[in-house]
Amino acid sequence: MQTKPTHSAPFADELFSVDPWTCMVEEVGTKEKPKRVFYAIHQEREETHELDLSTYRDPSPETFRQLIALGFPKRVTGSPLTADQIELMWWRRFGIKPEEKAA
Repeated sequence: MQTKPTHSAPFADELFSVDPWTCMVEEVGTKEKPKRVFYAIHQEREETHELDLSTYRDPSPETFRQLIALGFPKRVTGSPLTADQIELMWWRRFGIKPEEKAA
């Protein structure tokens, strides 16, 4: 059963939900230099994570699931995380292909 979040990121739009989390995006910056900030909002408790993702494309629901399972990791380099980096972290941590279920 999906519930409305008790709180949300300011001025953010919902991309999709992966219960109990909602992925939201906020458009910031200027027309010449746009920037997108992604958030994970818990639907039942007051918990928000700013996601360390590339600002150029939306994350897929699968990438979002991987971020949840990995505990919302942050970058170790100077650039935001890419879907490939997240998949590699998933593989290293769980030792399974991302489309398989974690035990």
